[in-house]
Amino acid sequence: MRLLEGRFPEYDLVIPKQNTETVTLSRKDFLETLRRIAVMSSERYKGTKFLIAPKNITSVINPDLGEAREDLPVEYEGEELSMGFNVRYFIETLSALKSESVSLAFKDSKSACLIKGEGDKGFLGVIMPMKV
Repeated sequence: MRLLEGRFPEYDLVIPKQNTETVTLSRKDFLETLRRIAVMSSERYKGTKFLIAPKNITSVINPDLGEAREDLPVEYEGEELSMGFNVRYFIETLSALKSESVSLAFKDSKSACLIKGEGDKGFLGVIMPMKV
């Protein structure tokens, strides 16, 4: 190991500041859903599409093998949105949390997703979107 000198990157520039949409859901249920969906992912296709609607989030993955789709009840009252993310990033982030309930906050369908757990003070996850 070597100690490198230099300035730490300005990480707070990628943290979304003006989130207008928030989805609240069960961390455990969401994690289990994503793990089932991830079985259909491959090295070439790791993206999943979240279809967010009032009271419901649908996770869809469509690799070469076929389609996996799961619905999950959520607390959300905004407009319907469609967002793409790497499913593995969500699994890793949610696995690090201990909270029973998590919130996903974002500005629009092309913005980064900010993840917070009610019982995980000081934890802040940021996952950048991808085209799916």
